[in-house]
Amino acid sequence: MCYPSAVLPKVIVLRNYRSFADECELEMRPLTLLYGANNHGKSSLLRALPLLDDSLSTNAPGALCLDDRLASLELDFDSLRWRGRRDTDDPDIGIALRWEDESLPSVSWSLGEVESLRRIAVNELVVGGGNGEPPVRAVRREERYSGRTAALPKHPTSSYTIQIGDRAGDETAKEQERLAFRGLVPVATTGPLAPLALRLEGLRESVLWLRSLRPAPRRSLPRVANLRWTLHPDGSNAPQLLDADSALCDEVSRFYEEHFGAELRIEESASQLRTVLRNRSRTAFDVDILDTGEGVSQLLSVLTALAMVRRERDGAAPAAPAIAAIEEPEAHLHPRVQRALSERICDVVRGSRSRVVLETHSEVLLLTVRLHVVSKKLRPEDVVIYRVRRLDDGRSRAERVELDEEGRFVGDWPPDEFSEDLSLSAEILDLREGT
Repeated sequence: MCYPSAVLPKVIVLRNYRSFADECELEMRPLTLLYGANNHGKSSLLRALPLLDDSLSTNAPGALCLDDRLASLELDFDSLRWRGRRDTDDPDIGIALRWEDESLPSVSWSLGEVESLRRIAVNELVVGGGNGEPPVRAVRREERYSGRTAALPKHPTSSYTIQIGDRAGDETAKEQERLAFRGLVPVATTGPLAPLALRLEGLRESVLWLRSLRPAPRRSLPRVANLRWTLHPDGSNAPQLLDADSALCDEVSRFYEEHFGAELRIEESASQLRTVLRNRSRTAFDVDILDTGEGVSQLLSVLTALAMVRRERDGAAPAAPAIAAIEEPEAHLHPRVQRALSERICDVVRGSRSRVVLETHSEVLLLTVRLHVVSKKLRPEDVVIYRVRRLDDGRSRAERVELDEEGRFVGDWPPDEFSEDLSLSAEILDLREGT
């Protein structure tokens, strides 16, 4: 797990990725909000975070790991790459990172599918040049692989040309090297790529991702020894995490007590865990969370994720996730509970070094965040909003919007973004008046 004290990415840059054909920058602040209509690219943008995280693993079968947390999406290179490209367009997917410590050199990858390797490979890696240092560039050379490709090692080496400096007058060193990648991480214990390899290795397992489709917890779950400190993408192991950490469970329970009048308890019987809500006024009236409303059960994994993020601020162990990426945290919730959850989100991100990235349709959440900025509970620089929209040619853009100290939008935020309720009310009035 990456501890929040490690150097985190500040900006991720994507190119030729899904519907983001043009270069798209996503800055991660303590709270980053992604808004936009359905099928405009919000989920794709957020899911680049677990994709990047999984691809830093030593077990990644190629440069990009598509068979770990993203396996249920059945992605391959062609479905991951912008489909509207022409034959003359760059065929590679581009990913780049810039760091919170701006003195560190940026890193970018150009990724393509190599048929002879039967996997996605790093065609070009560029590091730098930050802090006045010349960039380091590793370019994969075309090679023909003969024999049975099934016999290739798990992390085959390719021949790369390593170049230092790329401007006229630079002292340029070029040499051909055999270089292997474990996912996106170059295997380099010495030389100019070694610092990057160490930094990327420190980011492994740094992203907690919750997808929008989160089933209700099962009626019973086995108790797990040596539990891995992360949430599954569907949140299904939240009860096991809460059972393993009573302080975490108590924090989640307080939300249920305050807003639903029932405390949350994880009960064990014959090594099986049962998640129940206990009514405070009728202590014998326990209800399995599976038998409650969808909103109540869906909320469990979201509250667990937020409690895990808070760990960094409270200095507790195990460490908080460095980045929490959550899709539609408000799903199935009444507006009043959306407001309560939004208050919790604002409280968690305040003063935290972890980053919370939310893909959402909630106007209540946006209004609550603006209220916290106006009331000085959040600083404007703690929040960034992206309005994701799709153009007529199918390309998506993420347009950055900020808040000033008065909670007003700074950027292109359309005034009619949440106008449906006013429009419907006006139609009702028109009909009543017979106009």
